[in-house]
Amino acid sequence: MRWIATKRNHVDWVLLAAVTFLLAVGTIVLFAIEEAAVNQVNFSPYKHLLHVVVGVILAFVVYRSNYAIWYRLGTWLYWISIVLLVVVLFANPTAGSSRWIELGFIQFQPSELAKFSLVILLARLFAHRSGQMSKIPNLLLSILYMAIPVVLTLLQPDLGTAVVFIVIWLSMIAVSDVRPLYLAVGGIVVAAAVMFAIPNLADYQQQRITTFLDPAADPRGAGYNVRQATIAIGSGGLIGQGLDSGSQSQLNFLPAQHTDFIFAVISEKLGFIGAAAIVFAFAVIVVQALRKALRLKSGFATHLALGFGVLLAFHAIINIGMNLGLVPVTGLPLPFLSYGGTHLIMIMAIVGILLSIERTNELSYSD
Repeated sequence: MRWIATKRNHVDWVLLAAVTFLLAVGTIVLFAIEEAAVNQVNFSPYKHLLHVVVGVILAFVVYRSNYAIWYRLGTWLYWISIVLLVVVLFANPTAGSSRWIELGFIQFQPSELAKFSLVILLARLFAHRSGQMSKIPNLLLSILYMAIPVVLTLLQPDLGTAVVFIVIWLSMIAVSDVRPLYLAVGGIVVAAAVMFAIPNLADYQQQRITTFLDPAADPRGAGYNVRQATIAIGSGGLIGQGLDSGSQSQLNFLPAQHTDFIFAVISEKLGFIGAAAIVFAFAVIVVQALRKALRLKSGFATHLALGFGVLLAFHAIINIGMNLGLVPVTGLPLPFLSYGGTHLIMIMAIVGILLSIERTNELSYSD
């Protein structure tokens, strides 16, 4: 493989400003709820601050490197993540699922690396076999790459993350040269699989769907989280109750406020204006990623920007949607804001790649 890159000094300041804003808000809010969330296992705003520092350093290193290196690393990272997904199945369950590998002072979540590496591997596949994706072997290979982590995360069980893998694949295959007929058949197969899977979900997963359809059916049980989240959002009003106020967060009525429901906490403390600013920042980041995908010259870079843009958008839409009661609770974190070291560090690596693409967007490659 021979790589030729034309370096540029351009920095995507719009993307950088939006990311910085989200990191700052997330850190401030996590410190604000430190006392209320003191009973949450492994929660420390100081540890989150350390994750932010590590993530920023990683993003800078990735930004300064040529993003083309990920073309070589994609396959290795993918299979390492698959091995780790197998290993995690034998780990001690936490909250009823096996999603983390204990490394002494930190917990590592292999599914976050798997999402990151799947985007890179599919981008490599679609770029390398451009014009040939309608061939059945190539199409089946892309499905295999997606299906392996889907199955392994369902075994944890982690339905939300499994859906993320499927959405990544669907978005990237949709802009490839696959025949429309194949896409239509694939859509029918996915829809049929979903209809088959719903009756076979775990009890708590079916309860989440039932609660979504009728939140008032079990307000003290399965519907409690969503009910408290919507109360918190509504109580924030226009300008919020302030960082040191808010009954739902400060009195700990709202569960998982540092992870799944941090958007509800932000809405309660900073009001509609703060919540709208968060949504706007996410929109800016996603639009910037998709703009890169539309104008980049390299097929690999185009698919990278698209895949990462969709990954960030899906996480934000589902997390904010479940806070508002618009989608079932899935446990997907809100990028840049939710507490969680592995997720934040991998998201910052994505930011580094998007910035690197902007800096070296004249890249071309040949075999």
